Amino acid sequence: MRGFELKELLQRDGDGTKRPLRPVQIEAFEWIGDNFDSGDHLIIRAPTGSGKSLIIKALQIQLGCPVINNKNVLLDQNSKDYPTSNYYKGKAHYKCESHKSGCAKAFAMFPDLVDEKCSLWQSRNKADMGEPTYFNPMSYWHFLKRNHQADLGTVVIDEAHSVLSQLRNLSNISFKLKPDDLAFMKRHSMRLRDLTVYDILEWYYWKSDSLKLSYKALSTVGAKMKLQDTIDRLELVMTCVVEESEKYSYYIENSALHIQSINVSRALIKKMFPGRIILLSGTMFSPDLKEFIGNEHHAICNLESPIPKENRPVMFLPTPFRLNHLEMNYEKLVEEIESDILTFCPKGNVIVHVTYEMSERMLNFWTLKNIVTHTKSDKDAKLERFISKGGVLIAAGCEEGLDLKGDLCHLNIIAKVRWPNIGDTWVKKRRARYGDLWYVCETLKTVIQSAGRSTRSASDRSLIIVKDPSFSALRAKARDKKQMPEWFEESIIALRARKVKDEFSRLPYEGNGEVRAEVYKALWSNSKRGTASWKRMGCSNEGGRKDRVQG
Repeated sequence: MRGFELKELLQRDGDGTKRPLRPVQIEAFEWIGDNFDSGDHLIIRAPTGSGKSLIIKALQIQLGCPVINNKNVLLDQNSKDYPTSNYYKGKAHYKCESHKSGCAKAFAMFPDLVDEKCSLWQSRNKADMGEPTYFNPMSYWHFLKRNHQADLGTVVIDEAHSVLSQLRNLSNISFKLKPDDLAFMKRHSMRLRDLTVYDILEWYYWKSDSLKLSYKALSTVGAKMKLQDTIDRLELVMTCVVEESEKYSYYIENSALHIQSINVSRALIKKMFPGRIILLSGTMFSPDLKEFIGNEHHAICNLESPIPKENRPVMFLPTPFRLNHLEMNYEKLVEEIESDILTFCPKGNVIVHVTYEMSERMLNFWTLKNIVTHTKSDKDAKLERFISKGGVLIAAGCEEGLDLKGDLCHLNIIAKVRWPNIGDTWVKKRRARYGDLWYVCETLKTVIQSAGRSTRSASDRSLIIVKDPSFSALRAKARDKKQMPEWFEESIIALRARKVKDEFSRLPYEGNGEVRAEVYKALWSNSKRGTASWKRMGCSNEGGRKDRVQG
């Protein structure tokens, strides 16, 4: 293929929107054109602001290929940019207007009633008829189950590092052990603390027959569909175990048998992506790349960040104590964030990255009135509230899929560097197998992704502040292993190189970020801690309320 005819390609976009190309996008198109005829897998490392969605859309128009994305929230973002494209997310993410319920429930209750107005039916039918479609990994797997002979050729995978984690989940399975399972294992003299692949295979053949008998005994279609999906998953996992047993661990924990992949099986990769794959990600490190394509031929394009480094500074302001279970001081951490950082942010939205456990433990120590916290159950609603009304978002699990562009966020605080939990069985086995390189890359990935939530384009500007002292060790290890992206390294401000206030003066806040008494007082009107800070600033706290309203 001779290079992309860019203007013609964008004019053929189904929604008719003409989007100006960025230099980094033109560079990507030219590189794809130069390397496409080689037949190799193509890997594009594209930082935040590169405009991956337009590159992907152009590839889909040119090749008519499916696009895989890990998160439904990203599919929803794409649907706003390209509303005429087809998106297939699975039953759980559609609502049945005819039966006034979720499509998953309605489909289980009325599987034989086909409503051509149903958005789920339309999306699935378009995908089955060969229309280029955006999938998540699970919906793509179900699509392949229905279309065994589909010749898909090239598949484009967005946020490939994240899709890889979903493929691991797809190749894992857990079963709650019932008395008959334990009795079978006892009869066959299996050592429950040291299961072998032969034990697992022996159990599988027995369990498979047992599940098939249970399937015949079921009376409702919905229950049969659910059990059939379990049978198919088990068959898929065991196929991978038979072909690459060395990539699996088997253990019993919390009365459940876990068959868990340490590494994604090549059998699963080739089953889902038999042809050429084009991977796009801002954090695709060497362990992920090795896992995805093995030793197959590939070409890599490393794009530079289109965002000037002065618009995305990363300041390292460590706490005097380590943020681990032994030394963690939640009250002191909150006080440092409020007094030493938020003091200089009188206006504008702020995001603070923490874990769910930290969010819960820090809850009672916040004194600002505009704090927005969330749990796993109300996360979507609280994120919508933050985007519409603003405040200080105490964000857990928001490293990816959150687009805080423009004035939605100018201050991004990474309170905790999230290292993989070495107490977790899977992490322990994976680290033992792949060494410290994977451990460092996995941690660096979450930091870079967290930092990318706020500065989303060349015209945006936000300040990223890292509070965790372990960031210095992470940075040193990443540079030593040659995994630190240059575009991220160049944005890191050396400790004590500038004061926080100097950096805030560069942010696009009204009044050039100056801390004025009346604005400062309005922000901290519900704050107990504000009194001491006001005195340091030469302001008074007369009339300030002392109570706190939790977001």
